[in-house]
Amino acid sequence: QSGLGIGCRDRRLARYFGQGILVSFDMMLPNSKKVIVGAIVRNVVFNDNGIIKIGFEIKDIDALSQVNYEEYLETLAGS
Repeated sequence: QSGLGIGCRDRRLARYFGQGILVSFDMMLPNSKKVIVGAIVRNVVFNDNGIIKIGFEIKDIDALSQVNYEEYLETLAGS
């Protein structure tokens, strides 16, 4: 299984990310490629420093998006 996390400071956004909620979003990669993701919110953490960390489990990703995402991850591993 694969996942990803985001961080934000705007507490108003947290109401959209309850555990178990299904979400769909576009992720723009630095190489100007787009990844379309269907995911489930697995955890939401409110840190003392005001940052909200939201963890997602990727459930659905189309073939082209999968290739773009894997290429991006390979560039991170090579850094």
